[in-house]
Amino acid sequence: MTKVKIRGLLFLILFIPAGITFCRNEVISFDGEVIREIVALLASDEFEGRQSGSAGSKRAAAYLKGELRKAGLQPGTPDSSFTQNFSVDFFQIREVNLKIDNRLEEESFLLNRNFRVPRQNVLGSSQSSAIFAGYGMRTADYDDFAGLETRGRALLLCWPLPTFLEGKINAGERFSLLSDLEAAALLVYAPEEQSFIAEIPRDLTCPLILVDRKTADFLLFAKGFDMESALAQIAETRSPMPLELNAKVYLEIDCEHDRQRSTENILTVIPGRHPELSREIIMVGAHYDHLGRLPDQGIFAGANDNASGTAVLLEVMKKMAGVDLKRTIMAAFWSAEESGLQGSRNFFQHPVVDPGAIKAYLNLDMVGQGKDRVSILFNPAQQETWQNLAARLPAEIRELILTTDDYGQRSDHLVFAAHGIPSFLFGTPRPSYNYHTVLDRVELINPGQLEKTALVLFHCLVILAEAQ
Repeated sequence: MTKVKIRGLLFLILFIPAGITFCRNEVISFDGEVIREIVALLASDEFEGRQSGSAGSKRAAAYLKGELRKAGLQPGTPDSSFTQNFSVDFFQIREVNLKIDNRLEEESFLLNRNFRVPRQNVLGSSQSSAIFAGYGMRTADYDDFAGLETRGRALLLCWPLPTFLEGKINAGERFSLLSDLEAAALLVYAPEEQSFIAEIPRDLTCPLILVDRKTADFLLFAKGFDMESALAQIAETRSPMPLELNAKVYLEIDCEHDRQRSTENILTVIPGRHPELSREIIMVGAHYDHLGRLPDQGIFAGANDNASGTAVLLEVMKKMAGVDLKRTIMAAFWSAEESGLQGSRNFFQHPVVDPGAIKAYLNLDMVGQGKDRVSILFNPAQQETWQNLAARLPAEIRELILTTDDYGQRSDHLVFAAHGIPSFLFGTPRPSYNYHTVLDRVELINPGQLEKTALVLFHCLVILAEAQ
């Protein structure tokens, strides 16, 4: 491992006003191998993939709280527990099978490769003939179901609406319509997957799965279409194209489902020392949850996503415990990011501090891969804010950073940005290898990348906490 040493004491002297103290007379440095050991622990089978609400997630939370206490860090919750509890819709798959016979051939499809099962779902099994229902909508002048019998059928449809249909029907009305159709199953092709999942109601009346292009194309093949050509024809004619597919869909979903499973955010705080500026908060966070386990695939260890960000944040907060700063630093280890950013959303729904006091948010998500610089993503509107921050970083730190305005990557920073808080995402330059697969394991984690990220984060936090 190549150690990255930064003249941290000199940095503090040069950039921080007189009177700021650091409890250790030493160069600010981090050991990437130590951080990687934390990643290895969190990504081990003991924590079972850290799915929110699972026993493995609770063990991860207990470990993090224990480490914060040992470091002498203060709880960030009023009851001194470090814990902000909330409920999640816990959904753990026991078994799912999908087989399709399109009259030309029969094929079995793979969970989490060809299709996904959202948490908002119902158990059941069905053997049903399939129909293509375009965008799954019906209005006075547009009907994707015209001439089709829908009861007891498997419906293949696309989400979201194309431009020429926008505004004609909202998501709630579409789901209400789909429920009234009494279908056996909904097979949804949704390129904007996370946006679609956020719109699924909790009171579904039939099983729903998200299918990939391969699965959708297989269903349409015998009719001489694939999904691209079918949607292109609808767009060209601006008319629905309901189709009897003459395909048979065999679907079985068996799962454990608890709509009120308890999970927790973990919050810690380093109070500022300034009589006025200490009321202002610089916040930093990383989600510690991942995907759990799936039958026939095993445990999703989530080493990069996001044991890496969790481990870096933990080590940085331990180091920050010895720093005396003007503003307050609050760190959050979020739960339920993987199920729709629920942990950070809950933080704003049930705030333990005044959200208006949060002046900036730094988010860590997937920071352990690659051998390059530390990627920092931000909204183009925050360009000036970033430039002011970067100008005060030592040259050695600036050289470690690659900035981009590719801000759409789904993570908890988006929740803070939606509340008008300047927000920055620390990550690894893309691609992220084996994202959301069982192969996201500690063997692919680079200690040097963890080390760089910790150094950059530490210095950014100090500057933000000390800025005039």
